[in-house]
Amino acid sequence: MMHRFRSAGVKAKAVMPWTGMVALGCATTATAAYSTPALAKAAPPLTAIDRSTPEVTLYQYEPCPYCCKTKAVLDFLKVPYNVVEVNPVTKKELKAITDYNKVPVAVVDGQVRGTRLLACPHPRHTIPIKVVLMPPNIYRTVPEALQAFQYCLTEGNFTAWERRVSLYTGAAAMYVISKRLKKKYGFDDERLALYEVTNGW
Repeated sequence: MMHRFRSAGVKAKAVMPWTGMVALGCATTATAAYSTPALAKAAPPLTAIDRSTPEVTLYQYEPCPYCCKTKAVLDFLKVPYNVVEVNPVTKKELKAITDYNKVPVAVVDGQVRGTRLLACPHPRHTIPIKVVLMPPNIYRTVPEALQAFQYCLTEGNFTAWERRVSLYTGAAAMYVISKRLKKKYGFDDERLALYEVTNGW
C-alpha cells in the first residue's frame, strides 16, 4: 500500500524492515536545470543500509517530479518517512540544515543526505521514463503551472504572504524552466513525447 504524506512531521504508519540494498535519491536519465552540485554540508553518499528501519525526513516541494520519484521508492520499500514542505521562494527550511538549496534533500538518522541516486532492489520495478519530461508536462501552460502550485495555499507552515508569493513566483519560474527543458531536449510535443516513452515501457 502506498503511503503519501504532505504535512510536515507526519510519519508513515507502516513500519517495515528495509529489505534489499538501496541508494536513496533521485536518479534521472537527463540533467534537470535545477539539480547538480553536491551537498555542501552533506555526509558521504548513502550506498547501503542494513535491515533496521532508518528514520527519514524528506525535504520537498509537493509537485516536484524528483521528490515524487523519491517518495515512490520509499513507499515501495515500505520505509516510513516524514515530509517537510520547503518554501519554494525563501527555502528557509533547507537553510536550517544545509547550504544546498535544491530539493529533494533527505535527513537519514540525523545526517543530511543527497537524493541523487535511486535504485530499486529489482530492475523490473525501475520505470525508464525520463524525469526531464515531467516539468514540460506539469507546467505546460501558465494556468497549469498555477494549478500545480495551488498546494502552496494549504501545505507547509507558511504565512499568508509567503503562500501568495510562492504561488505566483514558483509557477512563473517553473513555467520558464519547463520551456527551457523543452527547447534543450527538442520536444516538439511534450505530451506526445511522454506518451511515446510510457507506451514503450
